[in-house]
Amino acid sequence: MSRLALGLLVLLLVAGVVLSRGMGFSSRRAPLPLEPAVARSALRWATPSAIGSAANPVKNSPDVLRDAMAHWADHCALCHGNDGRGTPLGRSLYPPAPDMTSLATQGLSDGELFYMIEHGIPLTGMPAWGNATADGEKMRLSRAMCPGSVSSARSSNATRAHRDRPPILGPDNVAI
Repeated sequence: MSRLALGLLVLLLVAGVVLSRGMGFSSRRAPLPLEPAVARSALRWATPSAIGSAANPVKNSPDVLRDAMAHWADHCALCHGNDGRGTPLGRSLYPPAPDMTSLATQGLSDGELFYMIEHGIPLTGMPAWGNATADGEKMRLSRAMCPGSVSSARSSNATRAHRDRPPILGPDNVAI
């Protein structure tokens, strides 16, 4: 690294420290407009490509979706809500638990979802479920969240892929 680049980096760090002094920390503030996009890009960058692009070995079926929805209700709904749109607890986290029905979340591949469930997301409320949940359960869970294949999740017609996916659970634990 050149001395100029190192000097600029140090200057930016010092300026950030000076400008942020006394601002305090709060999980109540809304993320800045670029934060979600930067975070999603960082997650995609950090996910090994072999996992992110892997096909889901669990085939879609009514039994798989039923089991995944029951698992969701037991482990995920506390923050993400049964309908995937979040709960007061999930919205109070910083950053807030994502809306699992949004196009951005639905556009994630099964492998990316698996990796996030397996390893968690540092500096957020998303825990790593790696040792607590069998791999097959995590892949079933990704079927309930984004049951399309990797190719459909990455298709140019993301709106159609989003619309064609079965939703998560409604307030009465019934698919809506």
